[in-house]
Amino acid sequence: MDQILASYFQDFREKNDYLDEKDSVAFEHFVSYSVLRRELRPPYEFELEDVSCGESAGIDGIATLINDRFTPSVESASEFNGMRLDVRFFFIQAKQSPKFDQGDMLKFFSAVHRFFTEKILVKADDNSLRWHELKNTIYTQAFRFSKNPSLDLYYVTAGKWVNDPLLTAEIDSITKKLESLALFSQVTITPIDGDALKKIYQRFLVGVSSQITFDKHTIVPKIDGVKQAFLGILPIKDYLRLISDDAGEILRNVFYDNVRDFQGDNPVNLEITETLVDDPLGGQRFVLLNNGVTIVAKSIKQTGTEFVINDFQVVNGCQTSYVLHKNQSQLKGSEYITLKLIDTDDVDIANSITKATNRQTTVTLEAYASLQQFHKELEVFYASFPKDMRLYYERRSGQFDRDKAVNRQLVVTVPLQIKSFVSIFLQEPHRIHYYYGQLLRDYSEGKTKKIFAEHHSPFPYYLSSWLVVCMFRAMRRIPEIPQIWRYHLVLLVRILEGGFFGAGGLADRNYSESYSKSLMKRLESEDLQSRALHRAWSVINNALQDEKLKGYAATRSAAFTETLIKNAQRLLASQTKGKSAPPAAIKYDGNFVGVISAVVTEQQFGYIKYGQQSFRFDFSAEGAFSDADIGKKVRFRLESKPQTTDAVGVEKLSLEK
Repeated sequence: MDQILASYFQDFREKNDYLDEKDSVAFEHFVSYSVLRRELRPPYEFELEDVSCGESAGIDGIATLINDRFTPSVESASEFNGMRLDVRFFFIQAKQSPKFDQGDMLKFFSAVHRFFTEKILVKADDNSLRWHELKNTIYTQAFRFSKNPSLDLYYVTAGKWVNDPLLTAEIDSITKKLESLALFSQVTITPIDGDALKKIYQRFLVGVSSQITFDKHTIVPKIDGVKQAFLGILPIKDYLRLISDDAGEILRNVFYDNVRDFQGDNPVNLEITETLVDDPLGGQRFVLLNNGVTIVAKSIKQTGTEFVINDFQVVNGCQTSYVLHKNQSQLKGSEYITLKLIDTDDVDIANSITKATNRQTTVTLEAYASLQQFHKELEVFYASFPKDMRLYYERRSGQFDRDKAVNRQLVVTVPLQIKSFVSIFLQEPHRIHYYYGQLLRDYSEGKTKKIFAEHHSPFPYYLSSWLVVCMFRAMRRIPEIPQIWRYHLVLLVRILEGGFFGAGGLADRNYSESYSKSLMKRLESEDLQSRALHRAWSVINNALQDEKLKGYAATRSAAFTETLIKNAQRLLASQTKGKSAPPAAIKYDGNFVGVISAVVTEQQFGYIKYGQQSFRFDFSAEGAFSDADIGKKVRFRLESKPQTTDAVGVEKLSLEK
């Protein structure tokens, strides 16, 4: 690869902690990251380990978008139950070679064809099988398609594409072969060479910057916190150039702060289309009938009527923008759109503008999540740690992309924070396959808010992220541990190395701080982290020997997670005997009175505190234990069983705490 591409590749490796990875594997990740970041709308919640196909022959990366959202599993696809489906499949093959090899391309095309024609994949890793399962599930819901799924194939090399007749003929041939399956509305095969790859990655480094001629504008009087602001009208064709890339494709990432993704052909958007296309005077009147768009930029340079807009977001007008882009061939050139252009780098002002300009229709809970006060305080809390412990909480997607001093592996996005906390402190790693917005709703509804609650200490959130960052790094040094277990492993590391964490600890800053610092001290070196991972993996590996479920299916089982937690707790009890065992005054057999210290209703278990010791107990749905019982007295029985301190026969004694 040439010197510039090599520097971008090195930048990616440094920021994403792939310096010790093989060149070929790191390049596959580099290509997948670049291609998908261009196609996805933020927040970019995909993890490269989910996209990668490992040693699967012919394919390096697979991704599926449903309704413009990265959807990596059957569970995450359940978010769209009852909706119309707009599906896009992506397949990626990356080669560092200086040319496009016909044999390698044919191998890639054949692998994709097999993926869609074979009922069962052979010689496939867990990720490939997961994508295949998702594909099968999607096609069972074909009656909900707004149109057949589209298929995009990307063959990427560091060489130069010269439109070789043999290769273009090969592309035409496989395109027709895939189209003949009648599974797709469109098949697109895109060869990406070194020059194209540089342009894609460069946009992530410098941000979105565009220039427009904005002659029909007026200046808004000075506002505190706003450097400058303008109101006016702009030719729609000029606006579309502002929000499109060099190939004319819409820039999905400039609509993140709009909070609502494109809603497709809903009644409002169909009305916009009818006004623009079907009404003879619609184009002329569009500027009067439409609310227009609002753009917030971090900097605007004005020279007369020429405006250079840097690092901007379209915070209101996503629906209008997509409809205009879709129907741009119908434009005559005389149509205008109202534009509100705001220059500010004050995050709070930008957030207030986002909220104020998105009141027209219902907005999902996850859309506003990062704008809440708790997240602002969490960002400040993360930044309060010394440099050697520093993580970066990314409230606004991409805010650290162009900071060369920040390693991307130290950046914690809102989706990653949710998955980490749910896995490690709510002890449900089997649920990370769901869309993060679904998790947020599940744990935010009802009387008891279980995540991002105002009374929660920030320490468990930081600790869960710190553990994920450190353990994921350590896992790269231990290839024999499958990546599909990474969230289960981190939960087990927390239990085995940190011990019991009381439910009340989430609101107790002092307790959380002491617990967090103690655990981080126990895992301060790479050797200690690797040792902890091997210990955690032994718990999973041993349980898998007796488990009918294997591989990816086991990672989704709540019952299997519960088995792992019990086994880890028993292993911890056996290895710390004499240190945290019941005091001598407690006979191992007999009846005792203690206090409920924690209840996990979803998994039907809790803890009883007796003196300095905590005893685990299981209860059925009929037992009616809940968070409301924490602090209440109970009678329980301990029975002599090897390597266990489980309580049985738990009975409430009083309603008083």
